[in-house]
Amino acid sequence: MTPTRRLGVGYKVVLPFLGLSLIVGLIASTVASQQTGASASAELATLAVREEDNVDSAFGAIQQRQVVDLRTLTATDGVVAAVQASNSKTLQEALYPVVANQLPDLLRVSVLDSAGHELLHLRADPTSPTRCICDGGRDLSAWPHVDDVLLGRQDSLGPKFVGVAADSDGAPILYTIGPLLASGSVVGAMMVGEPLLTLLRDLEDVGKVSLGLYLPNGTSLAASPRFPGSAPRLSLAQREAALSGTVASLDMSDGRSELYYIPWQVRGAVLGYAAVLVPSGSFTAAAGQVTPFLIGIFLAALLLTLVAGYFVSRAITRPLSTLLKATAEVAEGRLDYRAPVTSGDELGQLAESFNHMTRSLELHAKRLAESTDETVLALAATIDARDHYTHGHSVRVAAYSLALAEAAGLAQDAIDAVRRGCLVHDIGKIGTPDRILGKPRRLTAQEERVMRDHPVLGHAMLSHLDWDARVFAIVRHHHERWDGNGYPDALAGADIPELARLVAIADTLDAMTSDRPYRSAYDFRMAANEIEAGAGSQFDPDMIRVFRAARARIGHLVLTAEVPGDGVVLEMATG
Repeated sequence: MTPTRRLGVGYKVVLPFLGLSLIVGLIASTVASQQTGASASAELATLAVREEDNVDSAFGAIQQRQVVDLRTLTATDGVVAAVQASNSKTLQEALYPVVANQLPDLLRVSVLDSAGHELLHLRADPTSPTRCICDGGRDLSAWPHVDDVLLGRQDSLGPKFVGVAADSDGAPILYTIGPLLASGSVVGAMMVGEPLLTLLRDLEDVGKVSLGLYLPNGTSLAASPRFPGSAPRLSLAQREAALSGTVASLDMSDGRSELYYIPWQVRGAVLGYAAVLVPSGSFTAAAGQVTPFLIGIFLAALLLTLVAGYFVSRAITRPLSTLLKATAEVAEGRLDYRAPVTSGDELGQLAESFNHMTRSLELHAKRLAESTDETVLALAATIDARDHYTHGHSVRVAAYSLALAEAAGLAQDAIDAVRRGCLVHDIGKIGTPDRILGKPRRLTAQEERVMRDHPVLGHAMLSHLDWDARVFAIVRHHHERWDGNGYPDALAGADIPELARLVAIADTLDAMTSDRPYRSAYDFRMAANEIEAGAGSQFDPDMIRVFRAARARIGHLVLTAEVPGDGVVLEMATG
């Protein structure tokens, strides 16, 4: 039955308060705007211009200093010839005395050949100025503006460019790069850089400016020691405003300071944006002048509001309480809950709209969960395909494991967990470098440690999904051993989850019956005999008895195994 439409709830609420709100709002806004509007606007404009000028001037001076240092180093005798000969030792002998004796201790110098390969990277050791921290060998061709210099390009200020990158020790540096010329041709490049953390610390000590620097995408580069670590992140629109020159001001939680976001530009190029911390004492003082008066007005308004609100609230609290209960139910994850519709006014329409929203959310959540599952499983299949030696490995392990699970008489939910767990058990190898996955020889101890990280990484990648917890146990523990010598947690015996013990047998069987770069595949009989010999050491003896019972069936699967495509993977995952 459609509820009878009565006086709209908007009228019930608005009419009693309309006159009161107009009076209180007019008085409060007039007083507040007169007291604080003009001074706040002027102060904001002044601070924005001043801080932007300070930052621009500071980094302009730093860049000019780097240009002078770059000219000094490129003019050093023997540098160009050493670059042409790719002689790092001669470069070090020519440049280090200049860096150690004439230039700032924090200066870092890199010399590149014409392909962007680093012939030498040097800086003075602050603990022993006579000792050079010298290395090289990096490929810096992808660093900002390296290609511009090596190709002989110029901007409006000449052939030198400014960039930001992480140095060999991971510290972000601001650098200036310029060409090395021989007979008018570019034979290499030289860059001089300084750590941003040191520059910001000096700027705070000398210029009394505390700031943080950010890349255009919002990534934090470095910050002054007294810059707050709790600085709010900017939205995309705020970042675009800051990069374009519009200052965005955000209050800090301490109430004593504000952040101004301004473009961070050096040599005419915008490298990102800067957040400058400034005191907000002037705003606090202005607010203090009007605060007592406003408090008096709003206390009086509050009293009147309470009296009027008592009568109005009784007409709307009941339907609102039912709607609030509905929102709490949905917030707890019960998307099938529906709010009762008890009226035909705006509250009734709101309840109907809420119910429509929850129906849409329920459908969307279901589709999203299905899409997430399919994406993760397709990713797992893609990871298998990275190495042609293990292509189809996860699907084969799933097939062998399902045969074992059925022979063990496991319930259907456990079999489903085995199927899904097998298909994603090696997903953590997404973090394993290709050079290790495809290495044509046995792995070194260090490479083996990297490879052994994949169960933990895979578990971390998947654990947020709404899957059976036994799936995650398979991913993390399929390399554990019955005797406790496995990884990553060195579990032993019955402490190893049951399904992980089962999958460990299938995983080992496929590894032994598949070609590897360092050996040919075992035939099934040899592999099965070795697996059975591992009962009580590598494998659960009970699971080995199940393996013996299913040996003929699994042997047939091994002999007829083919590598399915992604569609088969998803079909197996969904049953």
